[in-house]
Amino acid sequence: MIWSRISVIPFHGAERYGTFVSNDSESFTFHDIDDKTDVTLKHSDVRKLKQGYGGYNSISGKHTDRKRGIIGAVVIVGVVFGVLFGALATEKDQPALANMAASLSTNLRAFDWDI
Repeated sequence: MIWSRISVIPFHGAERYGTFVSNDSESFTFHDIDDKTDVTLKHSDVRKLKQGYGGYNSISGKHTDRKRGIIGAVVIVGVVFGVLFGALATEKDQPALANMAASLSTNLRAFDWDI
């Protein structure tokens, strides 16, 4: 099982990303691309190895797990839409809500969508 790019998920600690260097009967070594160091781990300390790197977080300058990022984004968008929809649904002045929806619809139709 030799891959050039790997994601290492240890039992304890954060997921790490790197390039496979060497392997023996008890451990393996990879070059961590975020810390720019060689890391040696015992096979018994690793829960899972995956082929390839995770996503890249340009703010922190580190690689991340894409699945967690996607789940986090979906949760945030869902909460925002839920709060907005809940606020609009409990609006006491229903004609104002209808006027706001009509205005938004008119503004969207007036917007030039040509790319």
